[in-house]
Amino acid sequence: MKIKTILYFILICNLSLKGQEKVMKIENEIVIKLEELEYFKFLNESDKVPFSQYLAENIKNGWLDMPSQVYIDLMNKIPIQRNLPESIDRRSSIVDGEYLFRGGLVTVLEKFKPIFEARLLKFEISQNEEKYSGTKNNHLEHRISINNREYLVFNEKMERGNSEMKYLKSLIRIINEELTKQEYSQEQFYVLTSMETLYYLLIDIKTKNYIDSLEQKVKSRIIDLTKY
Repeated sequence: MKIKTILYFILICNLSLKGQEKVMKIENEIVIKLEELEYFKFLNESDKVPFSQYLAENIKNGWLDMPSQVYIDLMNKIPIQRNLPESIDRRSSIVDGEYLFRGGLVTVLEKFKPIFEARLLKFEISQNEEKYSGTKNNHLEHRISINNREYLVFNEKMERGNSEMKYLKSLIRIINEELTKQEYSQEQFYVLTSMETLYYLLIDIKTKNYIDSLEQKVKSRIIDLTKY
């Protein structure tokens, strides 16, 4: 069933008694438009209803937060299904700079694997190497290999705040470079803001432009980390 059909049904069942029957709620309008842009293309059919419903709720609260498998399980009050990809839409992943910097890079990268594999792309982490110079110099060199290609993640003095941003920038650069090296040009990763965290979204330019156009409707923004 099309998400548009589902949301129209929900809309009809929740008609306002204040003369607003013909006005579609903004959250439903956005979800329907995202479906038209094929944002939900990689969702399993059984996941489309809960994903679209919780997405609409998030939009109603002012943020374009993409529900994860963990979030949906928590909201449904069922045990978290750790065997399933956290990125239920195979497009988005929550990223926290401090978690990246404090040893979470590999864990975060693993969450992108289903996003790549949904597009028949390879994503294998083969090496993760950190060289710390000690408390005197407080210098860290961090390299990681993906698909047998080595990437420099961090190579400088560790500083609170600045180091976390360096990791965020490295991550978006690395995953986009992997797309390029696998000759995948239909989409790229963008950074979407939320209230307390960031989402990295793999979307095409039409979807990116649409999200940019929502400035008056949601607080979330697509940002360029190179400007920070």
